[in-house]
Amino acid sequence: MPRGSGKRVVRYVAIRYDVLDPLANPYTVRTVTLDLGQCLGAKRPIRVAPQNVKQEVWNNVIFRSVTRDAYDFILVKVPATCVNAVLKNGVELDGQRFRVDLMSGSLFKPDDHDRRTLIGIPDAARQFFANLLGFEESVYYASRALFARHLTGGRGNIRGRAYPLSDEHPPVIELTHRTSGRKVSLMVHDGWGYVRGSVAQDMARQLSQRKRRHKPGGNANYQMFQWFKDERPEVVSELASSANRHLSSFLSSKVRYSALTTGRPTMQLGVAMPTPGRCVVFPSGQERFEAAAQGGLILSRSPADKPNCHPVHWDDVETVGPASDFLAQMECLQYTWTGFDRGHLTFFKGMLGIIPEAWWPTEWESRSVIVCAKDRKLDERWTTEKKRDEAHALQEDFLLEDSSLVAVDWFEAGEAIGVPYDIQSWLGGDYDGDEVQVFFEKYNPRLFQQAVDEFDREALNPKLAKRFSHAPGRTRRGRLLAMTSKNTELWSVIAATVNALTEPQRGQLATSLGFTGENAEAELWATIERGIKVGTDSYKTSEDVRTWEARARQYQKVLRKQFGASRLPYSKALRGLLEQTAQPVLTDPEWRSVYFQCINTYPLPPLKGALALRGVPARVLGHVLHRLLPAEQRTLEALQGFYEQWLHERSLPTEEAHRIATSREVQEMFATLLKDFAQAEAGPVKNRSAYVPRPATRGPLGWSSHLRSVHGYMPKTEGVLGVLDVLYLMADSGEEGGPASFWQAYQLFVRDHPQHRYKLSPVDVIRWKKGISPTGLYIVAGREEWAEYERFKQQHPEFEYSH
Repeated sequence: MPRGSGKRVVRYVAIRYDVLDPLANPYTVRTVTLDLGQCLGAKRPIRVAPQNVKQEVWNNVIFRSVTRDAYDFILVKVPATCVNAVLKNGVELDGQRFRVDLMSGSLFKPDDHDRRTLIGIPDAARQFFANLLGFEESVYYASRALFARHLTGGRGNIRGRAYPLSDEHPPVIELTHRTSGRKVSLMVHDGWGYVRGSVAQDMARQLSQRKRRHKPGGNANYQMFQWFKDERPEVVSELASSANRHLSSFLSSKVRYSALTTGRPTMQLGVAMPTPGRCVVFPSGQERFEAAAQGGLILSRSPADKPNCHPVHWDDVETVGPASDFLAQMECLQYTWTGFDRGHLTFFKGMLGIIPEAWWPTEWESRSVIVCAKDRKLDERWTTEKKRDEAHALQEDFLLEDSSLVAVDWFEAGEAIGVPYDIQSWLGGDYDGDEVQVFFEKYNPRLFQQAVDEFDREALNPKLAKRFSHAPGRTRRGRLLAMTSKNTELWSVIAATVNALTEPQRGQLATSLGFTGENAEAELWATIERGIKVGTDSYKTSEDVRTWEARARQYQKVLRKQFGASRLPYSKALRGLLEQTAQPVLTDPEWRSVYFQCINTYPLPPLKGALALRGVPARVLGHVLHRLLPAEQRTLEALQGFYEQWLHERSLPTEEAHRIATSREVQEMFATLLKDFAQAEAGPVKNRSAYVPRPATRGPLGWSSHLRSVHGYMPKTEGVLGVLDVLYLMADSGEEGGPASFWQAYQLFVRDHPQHRYKLSPVDVIRWKKGISPTGLYIVAGREEWAEYERFKQQHPEFEYSH
């Protein structure tokens, strides 16, 4: 196709896909770096000198393949303060003008030098991609759809099937192993699909780097714990006691920072995938997840911009069984898939679990990729929001011709964790590559207990209105400028600061900001969380990001006026301090400031410019710092002396600082602190009450009362029904009367509905024989229980059995 013609290229229809050669189709990407002087005052395309151009070879660029190499592109690094000028004027390189106001994505995020990277394309390319990027918010997906830096992939004709999301008929797929007959249920969800094992094997042959495996452990962030309402001494002590092994000067400042502010408790990471049951499912045989079989869990995710610790009790954790065994063998990859659907350019993205050939269903025999319909993010045919929604509601088989299916990340087997949707949505996450952080009750029983006690299941993530502004080919300058807003950063700092205030101080702040009534503080928090969401959704929200940014600055102004200018001692500035000096000492003014802000100064009058901080992060940091101080600085006399210096540095007159530091109140405060710090452990953890099995009897609300502890389970209504499926059907029937015992009612249901087949597990049989609720907990069966199970199978041949 002639360069600059703007006409659609003639598509090459491949007979099959070919695996991409990682060294094939090289393209020299030119990266332009602009400085402040070049940008300010510019009124025409900014000409770039050759010395400001860096060259790098990329291979198999999707942008080039879908246009048959018709168009060039460049990358432009711009100082944050100059983004508007460059968007408006564009760039001229070697006599060719490039538009930088049409495409963006993850490249646009600021780097360490606060520069943002823009994508420059010629105007003719704007015409080519006008319909694919037809709505304003689509600008964010351009980088992933057309410029993904991938590890491997395939190109050609690839067939797929899309499943819509539906509450009534969720896309749960039952797989059967072709030789062993083993079964496992998998789920398609927004962000998560599956790829055929043979296709993945082909792609893996050209993998340009090793598959990814999470390293054992991870760095907890103080934001995870800043939302706890109480400062429990036993929790602070438990976290602080785990910090010592992570404070060596040989470790990175990132590790030591996590240890100082959180204790760096044992944490493991995994990629969240949907699961059709109520249990969190771990891959079997994974040493790093062994503790999951020995107690409850806390699931969290980053960023922790809201209460983000979801407890999971031990009976809702699965580490053995068909699903766990399958996850132990299943690799997964994060993908981009761009190609032509019936002649129209389209784009999918998300995660794909790799299903081995022996498990691939015959129903999918002619398909290579299974996706959720909502994973189609761009399509040339979407001219209205209604058309997009109709596409997302459609189950269809399709063929992407001349398409590129590429992996941008590839995870080893055993890296995915099945997380029920109700948990993942509570965490504010999805399934397109989000990682979940796992803490274990076994290692942190006190932390787990606090998470249980403070858990609010009804806490919801704020949802913002999304825009669908159809404007093919028009500038995206307004949306790109919206993406430069500092809402996420500003509101996150406000959240951390408000979390560090005492309850009276939070009430005082809410009143100052105009919130009144009983729900004033709740409304304040709702505003803060919404402000953070406006920042993270700036590429798609209809909210005015500048209005929210101005509001955040107003809140900061009120905070400074009311409580003084005080930087939180556990903010990122602490990491910089760690890089300068590894040993905390109170002779250093900066360490002195951190220490005295983190110890409990509630008994003292408030000081200007120094908040009396509350919260678990402050207490953990104070506790750990105290342990690290030289012994001679941890005496009552030494602390009073350093405290006097710190007061003087807070602009108190010398006489006033001396009077406060030597007062009886301060002496008693430090004596109490020294006593508390000297205790290796503080108070016993609350013992878990012994479990009393619930009887299998009808409740006042019928059988539905047995479902109170069941979350995220997708019941089947046909085929082979498990006990839980029957319980749902009985609960929904609303019939009154009949046997008071569930198991008697279950037998009647089986007799009256012969069109189904029914399966029992050993656990179901134990519950039946002991008269326990069908959703009750259970213990490991011994020889007597297994013998009873075998006898039961002989007595009841009308059922199918899992073992």
